[in-house]
Order: sequence, then structure tokens, then C-alpha cells
Amino acid sequence: MGADIIIDATGTATPSFEVKEQINVIEQSMFENSVAILKDDQHIHQFVMLTPSDIQSLIDHKIKVYMQHGFSEHSEYTDMDYANVGVEFEDDLFTLARCSKLLVKYAPINEEDLDFLKDEQLLLTNLPTEFISASYIEKLNEKKITTMAINLIEDEDNNAIIDKILENVTEGIQPSLEISSFILSIIFSLTLSPSLQFSLQKMPSLIPCVCTCNGQLCSRDIADRL
Repeated sequence: MGADIIIDATGTATPSFEVKEQINVIEQSMFENSVAILKDDQHIHQFVMLTPSDIQSLIDHKIKVYMQHGFSEHSEYTDMDYANVGVEFEDDLFTLARCSKLLVKYAPINEEDLDFLKDEQLLLTNLPTEFISASYIEKLNEKKITTMAINLIEDEDNNAIIDKILENVTEGIQPSLEISSFILSIIFSLTLSPSLQFSLQKMPSLIPCVCTCNGQLCSRDIADRL
């Protein structure tokens, strides 16, 4: 599809670039490695999921990063710290979903927010089984969303990695760097791999955390609960 042609009173043909500009925006969001980092509604834990240096690492690897304002308002980092390393800020969830290959949110995404996600969205979040309902799974299925649960990723001893990190809080150890390193490795795998299957082959520890794949329920624990 090219630009519209406008014929003025003198018979001169002038291209209208509005359509072309819209196409360029869509093509950029479709083919660019990109991730959108969503702000949690409530900050239960006093740590930041990704530090500015983590974001810098993503950007250095040609991954475009979008973020909602106030993502780190509970920490020592400011929006300006993230802007300085190249983050683009956008608060609208509908827009973020359409600009990104991967959506990341530490807290579970509410069922009503699933309506704003695009079809075949890739979502990385915490997803406790008690949070999930049959209607929640139905929405994921309708939109063919692939959902990966951070809380279901385990170590070699079958312990949830995120739980082990958070145990350090009771010992007075700041978990931010451990958590950000953990999340960063997952984001790299999901954004730089050509497919989810390739990501799982490179990082088999991610296999148990796939709750839905293209909307199809993959978790036995969730299925048994429903």
C-alpha cells in the first residue's frame, strides 16, 4: 500500500504520507525485538524487578524497551534514570501491547486487563493458581495468549527460584539484584529467540512455567484446580 495521491486545482499530484507513516509505525512494532515493562498496581515487595543497568543491557542488544511511568516509584530509581538509558514511556496498556513482542509484569495481570492485550500476545508474569479462574483461562484462549508464570520456574531441586530469592528478605539481604538478573535472563531468551520452542530448548527450566501456549492450557496444576 502506498501513499494517497492528492490532486490540487492545478492538476499537480501530491502524495499524502499519512498512510505511509501509519504503516511504518505498525511495521516497526511488528518486526522489532521489543518488550513492555508494566507497573504493578500495588508494590507488595520493596524491590525493583529490573534496574536501569538491566534495561541498558537489553537496549545494547537492540531490544526496544517501553515502560509505564512510575514503574520504580517504590525504589531509589526514578523515571529519569530509565529514560537516560533509552526507555520510551507509554502508560496505555492497549498501545503497549501492540508495540511489544513481550509484556512483563511482576504482579498478575487482572482479568479485565486481558481485553487490552493483542491476539497471540506473549506474557511474562506471576500467576498463582489461586488467582486463576475458568473465565480467566477462557480469555487467554480466545486471544491465543501465551502466558509464562515467573513463580513456576524451578531450580534443579524443584524449588521455585523466585521464592528462594525472596527468602533472603527475612535475612536482611536486598533481593533486587538477584531478581533483576533472573528476570533479565528470561527476557533475553524470549525476545532474542526466533520462537518460543527455540527459547525452551535453550532454557529448559522455562518449560514448567508455560501456563498457556497460544491460549491452550498447558499447566496440569491449573487444570486440576479448575
